[in-house]
Amino acid sequence: MNLIMVDVTDIPDAATGDEVVLLGKQADDSITADQLAAMIGTINYEIVARLDPPAPGVLVE
Repeated sequence: MNLIMVDVTDIPDAATGDEVVLLGKQADDSITADQLAAMIGTINYEIVARLDPPAPGVLVE
C-alpha cells in the first residue's frame, strides 16, 4: 500500500490541488532525506527506501 498523510493544519493557505514538496527542491527552498528523517525520528535510508516515484500526490480535504 502506498499511502502517506501530511498534516497541513498549521498552513492556513493550503488548498486542494496545491503542489507540496516533501523531499527535494522548489525555488529557493529544499528539504533532504536527512532533515525529514530527523523530523520523524528515523534514518535517511528509511525515507528513500519507501519512495514510490510513480505514485501521484493529491491533497484531500
